[in-house]
Amino acid sequence: MKIRQNIKIVLLLVSIVITGCGTYKSPGLENYSNDQLAKLEVPDTPLIGYSVMVHSIDGKSRGYGLYDSYLLKPGKRIITVLGNTQSGLHQAPENLLFNANAGKVYKLEFSVIDGTASWDSRIIDKDTGKQVNFVKKETTCNYSVLGEVQCDYSMN
Repeated sequence: MKIRQNIKIVLLLVSIVITGCGTYKSPGLENYSNDQLAKLEVPDTPLIGYSVMVHSIDGKSRGYGLYDSYLLKPGKRIITVLGNTQSGLHQAPENLLFNANAGKVYKLEFSVIDGTASWDSRIIDKDTGKQVNFVKKETTCNYSVLGEVQCDYSMN
């Protein structure tokens, strides 16, 4: 009986991780209401297959967990994303610099280029369905044996 209960708990936790953990609100934004912030929605992150993952916002780790959206302070934001075009680790990091407006909802989209290991990302304004103006810069990340990732967040 106890084993069956433990299996149910494990399955519940796995389903939460697979489906995402809701919206991430960066530390320091506690005094802002949601309508004073911008929102960036991200695609689902499958365990296997093509995916993109937000690594950090303005050079600060977004913490652990699979989030389906991020609340952002209005103004210029740098979103560092990692793409996965094959099974395995996310790779090929990019910094995306764009101007986030309060109350706006944006969507991070990506596509794999011609079935290769290359990928392309873009930010869409959900109200208009059009791509927003942003600057993209490929960057580098270093991985430690402990699984920590440190990326270059500069836009120079």
